[in-house]
Amino acid sequence: MTEIAKKRHQTAEGYTAALLSAFTFGLIPLFSVPLLADGLPTSTVLMYRFLFATLAMSIYVLVRGSSLHITRQQFVWLLLLSFLYFATAHLLLTGYEFISSGMATVLHFTYPIFVALLMLLIFRVRLSKRGMMAIMAAVAGVSLVSGVTSSEPINPEGPALVITSGFLYAVYIITVNKSVARTLSHEALTFYILLITTVFLSLYCIADDKMVLPASAMDWTNLVLLGVLSTTISNITLVKAIDLIGSTPTAVMGALEPMTAVMVGVIAFGEVLTPIRILGILMILVAVVLLTTDKSK
Repeated sequence: MTEIAKKRHQTAEGYTAALLSAFTFGLIPLFSVPLLADGLPTSTVLMYRFLFATLAMSIYVLVRGSSLHITRQQFVWLLLLSFLYFATAHLLLTGYEFISSGMATVLHFTYPIFVALLMLLIFRVRLSKRGMMAIMAAVAGVSLVSGVTSSEPINPEGPALVITSGFLYAVYIITVNKSVARTLSHEALTFYILLITTVFLSLYCIADDKMVLPASAMDWTNLVLLGVLSTTISNITLVKAIDLIGSTPTAVMGALEPMTAVMVGVIAFGEVLTPIRILGILMILVAVVLLTTDKSK
């Protein structure tokens, strides 16, 4: 295989991995909403999700022979990161109880905007004109998706929970990038985040007396798919895509995630999309693409 042919193959493989990552992340509502509808508490669903994800990641690490050595300082940062990851996942899933899963995923997808704002406020990373345009488009899009312009009664708790989950995920991303955790391999970082988050959720379920055993085979199937497909495989393919094509194209391809979640909501759960909310979704996606393709410092 020539060098050009090899490069083309890697590029195609990278975009395929990015698409697969975004698509599988977008399937989270398909597996989690039926579990919540069957009466499983949010914390229980998340506990099983991360338990199965940790088991799958353990197999992946074992097959690859990856090192899991960490220092005491790295462990302390991993505790903080795992708490942020736990809070993010819990708020997003709780948001499904108040607003449609598709809308919730779209609102959560505003996290790149929060990353840009936090980098500006904390680290004085200046925003370009494109970045400012992206933030304005995102604010307008969130307003439309949240139903601010609608005459229907709105429970503000749902959008507030999900937007907070996006904010905490932005904090998580910045913390990974600015702490000693960045010195860990992707495999080690992912494994420990999943493992410690599982421990957090288990303790939370026990303390809140919500350690519930799923009652049906379908519930178990959804939990396994949620953990393996929409958590482990999503993260592995995300890392692979970044390695092969870079972070910017991978982030842009990530726009498929909320679109997948919206389509799942419409097709699987009969959720209704109004023209105003479709416009809001498009504005948020445009904002994210503008921001992730901004080449200015």
